[in-house]
Amino acid sequence: MFIKWTSCCSRCEAPLSPCIKTYEKENKKFIKWYRRIRPIFMDNNHKMYSFTGLKLERVCYSCFIQKPKITPNLLKLREMGQIRHMLPRSRAKSEEELLMWFGGLLRCARKFNLNINS
Repeated sequence: MFIKWTSCCSRCEAPLSPCIKTYEKENKKFIKWYRRIRPIFMDNNHKMYSFTGLKLERVCYSCFIQKPKITPNLLKLREMGQIRHMLPRSRAKSEEELLMWFGGLLRCARKFNLNINS
């Protein structure tokens, strides 16, 4: 049992299209049960493509929806020190959050004596 993602978002470094791979039927049932008792919202981690100038980038759905709209007023406030971040915070799950959730999945699987090495 392992977690896998294709790449990372070029703006917020969130994993893109994460999925849990396993080959045994018991483990698949267990993963469905665990996602029901401890859900994790990963819809914002789907891979999208966005143009930055003439360059095409892989971004998460959250960064794709929240495109930066930098106005002269925001630049003025940043230069005066009234705001620190001009870009909105991404709602996609970070690598740390996904690995913490997956660690909980593995601990729970060990309690039920499942074979987690396959």
